[in-house]
Amino acid sequence: MTTQLSECPKLMEYGPCGGVNFDGSCEVSPHACVFIETPTVRWHGVASETSPGVANPLPAPTASEGAVRMRELFATRQVVVADFPARALDAASIAECAAVLEGRVDAVLAGDAGTARVQFSPSYRAHLIQSSGLAVWTGFTCRDRNRVAMEGELAGLAHVGVAGVHCVTGDHTLTGSRPDAQPVFDLDSTEAASLARTNGHLVSVGESPATPPAERRPSRLLEKQRAGAEVCFVNHCGGVEAVGGFIRASWDLGV
Repeated sequence: MTTQLSECPKLMEYGPCGGVNFDGSCEVSPHACVFIETPTVRWHGVASETSPGVANPLPAPTASEGAVRMRELFATRQVVVADFPARALDAASIAECAAVLEGRVDAVLAGDAGTARVQFSPSYRAHLIQSSGLAVWTGFTCRDRNRVAMEGELAGLAHVGVAGVHCVTGDHTLTGSRPDAQPVFDLDSTEAASLARTNGHLVSVGESPATPPAERRPSRLLEKQRAGAEVCFVNHCGGVEAVGGFIRASWDLGV
């Protein structure tokens, strides 16, 4: 276990997360982010992959049909992905949002809703949205699931045929509506990206161009790419200038 892993409240191997405060302090603990002064952690695989082989191994994963179609679309033109601001645990709200966006975008990015911690599962939420005719790029957080639960959810998302999986570490439970819940954080976003790619998905990750340490955000994105990410959605972007600088620096590194 690395020093960062043992001290980070989210147990991150490949930090920092996007929740670092602008003064460099941790999202939930009264100290500086443990990754602020350390070099970018290079991709070296999923931490603690020491489980023995199972007696009845799972079948090999197959590519999500939606991912195949989305990659084909990326090869021909720019793609429009819209946010999907439906209320948590509200199927009617999901249907209303889908009705507004159907036919106007290529896909919707549908993750957990703000600080509401009790959600429909990603695969069920994706099923509801896709039944309305929209392609779904589903948000996938590490906060509430260990790697076994994540593998099962990724299998469900592949069966549903989502366009993509957006892997984020996730906000700590102390910041949301259920601070009584124990956080899991068995994996972080970089490790989840590797797991999702292995399970046949088109994988995206988030990055925060304006969040400390801003100068190392491009190198962190490179490591996420090495882990399996193919697309990046920016968050806490800081405006056009910050995003432009982040993109140029990422390109210079080979992203």
